[in-house]
Amino acid sequence: MHSGSTVGTDGARHSHEANTVDTVDAVDTVDGAPRVADLPGRAAWPDWPDWPDQGGTLVTSEAELSALVGEPHPIVIDKVTSRLGDVEQRWLRSSPFVFLGTSADDGTCDVSPKGDPAGFVEILDDRTIAIPDRAGNRRVDGWRNLLTNPHLGLIALVPGQGMTLRVNGRARLVRDAPFFDRLALDGRPPALALLLRTDEVYFHCSRALTRSGVWNPETWDPDRVGAKGGKGGKFAEQAD
Repeated sequence: MHSGSTVGTDGARHSHEANTVDTVDAVDTVDGAPRVADLPGRAAWPDWPDWPDQGGTLVTSEAELSALVGEPHPIVIDKVTSRLGDVEQRWLRSSPFVFLGTSADDGTCDVSPKGDPAGFVEILDDRTIAIPDRAGNRRVDGWRNLLTNPHLGLIALVPGQGMTLRVNGRARLVRDAPFFDRLALDGRPPALALLLRTDEVYFHCSRALTRSGVWNPETWDPDRVGAKGGKGGKFAEQAD
């Protein structure tokens, strides 16, 4: 766990006294780019006419939210850094699977899984990583989002490990980069890659994965979903 700085509940940056790395100083911008909260479609709770009334009381303010869940421990606040240390780099090199979360400029969101043999996330320096784009269904929803909103969130998993590594930053799409040979799979470099500049880096505790039993083979029941995957399966048809 690294100390660092992040946005606290009062909107100010908190810095651990033992912090030795450079962290983001701006609260409402990051290197001149707007933070997600400042983007269009984020300012107010929308009125969705097609939203069904399921009962319950809406929580619409930070004060209400804090009253319900409480305040985070200072350790949770101070552990965020902007850089990839040795531990974080080893984690990324051991990860064969990540989730990428993006948002278009109108606020619509997308989460996309990316996977390859462990080591497919290329670490270019302690604040920059590259992720190759492999052949798929060509929807590229997340990539389209990045063309108008560079902010991206990443969660990296390591099989058997309860913790996850979370990385938030700004991304670009590149082609013909000199490091593409290092992103090759079966001797074939990608035509496209994502470059991510890290702004927030921290480990997330293991509670969610532990409770889910996702790494426990006894919980794996492929028949539970009621349809077979693979070629000809309903899920496979939708995926293709």
